[in-house]
Amino acid sequence: MLAFVVAPVLALVLAVIAPVPLAVIAIAVFGVAHLGLESRYVIGRFSTAVSWRVFAWLLVPLTAIAVVRLAQLGPKGTRIEASIALALAVGAWAWCTRRRWAAALVGVIAIGGLAVPALRNPAWYVVVVAHLHNLTPVAFLWEWSRDRGTRAGRTLFRVAQLGWAVAIPALVLGGVFDRSSWGLGTWAADRSATQVAAVYTPAGWGGEWPLRFLIVFCFGQLMHYVIWCGFLPAVAGPEHRRAGRVRGFGEFLRPRVFVPGLLALATLIGVLQLTSGPEGRRIYASLASYHAYVEYPLLMLLLATLATGPIALSRSTTTPTITPTTTARNRS
Repeated sequence: MLAFVVAPVLALVLAVIAPVPLAVIAIAVFGVAHLGLESRYVIGRFSTAVSWRVFAWLLVPLTAIAVVRLAQLGPKGTRIEASIALALAVGAWAWCTRRRWAAALVGVIAIGGLAVPALRNPAWYVVVVAHLHNLTPVAFLWEWSRDRGTRAGRTLFRVAQLGWAVAIPALVLGGVFDRSSWGLGTWAADRSATQVAAVYTPAGWGGEWPLRFLIVFCFGQLMHYVIWCGFLPAVAGPEHRRAGRVRGFGEFLRPRVFVPGLLALATLIGVLQLTSGPEGRRIYASLASYHAYVEYPLLMLLLATLATGPIALSRSTTTPTITPTTTARNRS
């Protein structure tokens, strides 16, 4: 719990003081590491609710998105990416709510409604996805805490998540931390501070808004990294170890292969981001699509369990099962 008292304060201070260099350096240092650690956690955590074959099939649409990002097709590419991502969400929701037709229909209609603004305004889609992606750990932490500690402890833990994910960004966007400059340092590799902020700001929003949105993004990004690179590896050892036993993926997720491979890739891609400008960012964005969009079907699964009960984690890592009872609990 102490982590979610100290980390948000430190992250906010850094984001307010030096948002421009932070937006560049943080992703170069922690970006690839969090891709690998998040993927390892979710595979281990959900391997008993979702067959390893499902994860394997997910590589097909995820690879399609990665290729689209590499191709840099502009707004057309963003529309293709959004279409694949929303199709993933629709398919996952339909699978999770099968035989519950009313729930399936409501979910499909809701996701379909999101497709309209996403496809009409691809620039907005990019900004919204960038900010919401930083907040996705809240859902995974909410599920992780479901069977841990006392009810009061869980409530306090979840309130802390809403504090950093909702309250602090609201204060920043409300102008509480407004300043007259970009802060300490405006180094942004090959880009200007304005160009960096524009990536995370809705088109047409001028004045104080670009700096506010940049601070919100940098703060959320740091908290995102704290959770995936620090908190969950520390408290969710069983899930990470379970990933090494999953058929089809386990061999690559065991420490002797995973750790040196991740360090090498993180170093290579991090250096490319800092030295190769657009090319480095393009390669990273392509890799990032795998972990960013595998969250869509998993979030649908978590949402479905609000009605069916928590995910049942059995001893087997090959049998997919979601129990409808509210008594099943993950004690790992």
